[in-house]
Amino acid sequence: MYNFFPESKKEVVEKYLWKEFENNLSGVNEVEIIDGANSIDMGLEGGDIEIEDTLNDYWEEQYGFIERLNEFINLWINQINIDVDKKTNIVKSDEDDLFLLFNYTLLLEKIYEIEKYNILHIHGCVDEWYDSSPVIGHGDSIKISEIKRRAYEAGEEFEEKECSICNALANYYERSYKDVQHYIFENRNFFERLNKVNKIYVIGHSLGKVDMPYFKEIKKHIKQDVIWNVYWHDDGDDIIFKQKIMSLGINNENINLIMSKEFFK
Repeated sequence: MYNFFPESKKEVVEKYLWKEFENNLSGVNEVEIIDGANSIDMGLEGGDIEIEDTLNDYWEEQYGFIERLNEFINLWINQINIDVDKKTNIVKSDEDDLFLLFNYTLLLEKIYEIEKYNILHIHGCVDEWYDSSPVIGHGDSIKISEIKRRAYEAGEEFEEKECSICNALANYYERSYKDVQHYIFENRNFFERLNKVNKIYVIGHSLGKVDMPYFKEIKKHIKQDVIWNVYWHDDGDDIIFKQKIMSLGINNENINLIMSKEFFK
């Protein structure tokens, strides 16, 4: 695939895969999958009757891999080389700045020598010092409820094929779900410390839908006049990012949109 793009492998992963990876976890074509499941011919002499258990085993074999998603992510993160030189002067170890991290690595601790007390790895970290392992997932709880309802209705109508595939999809959605409200509650002490912040820097984040509740929580705990410095990389992101930050209730005059290369000087 990489031969079709002029960018490096790293840039391709960041631009075409990782940027929307979590959102895409719930972007399943349910209609196509369910239609395909309903058209399966089991080839049984007595017809496709009382086959739900067999189908459940089959779908688990097909989609059960998602249960190991965080394990795969953990293996990948451990291969990332963070033994690099400092690339910005904005991050300083002699400041009382607070850091909300989404990237799972120990870059700030090891390279920039930031105190662990001032860092929150909201979705876990590869280091054993932290309590939780890396977590990744979508935030679409509505899809879980809807597909469970459809599975129940199919079961009531004795539609075994549809009931089975809908339950399989529900399992997939649940296993790939990231409960953002849970992580906000578990880390409420960190968010409460934001009341003295006067500047916010957002760098390397796509402001994807699944993580926007964290930014809403930040907004709840900061002063009204805090300046948001939001860094963008791809063409058009500045417009999108501004809209997303303003959707939090941030005034236009409190938002600075800056090209990401300006951060790394």
